[in-house]
Amino acid sequence: MRRLQLTVVVGNLASKRVAEKCGFTSEGIARKVVFLRGHNVDLEWFSLLREEAEQQPWWQGNREEGVA
Repeated sequence: MRRLQLTVVVGNLASKRVAEKCGFTSEGIARKVVFLRGHNVDLEWFSLLREEAEQQPWWQGNREEGVA
């Protein structure tokens, strides 16, 4: 794993808080990118790089050399 990414519907504050608490960084908003429940909605993109994940208290990944 080199990078994880996720999207959150803009306005979904609970999901945004979970992403931020897990160490994800906001990368911006894609406007009207998804049609959901009859409306075009904006999505906020988040990412977490491996080196950032390894600094998180929840990280329990395999730390052997050469393992992705």
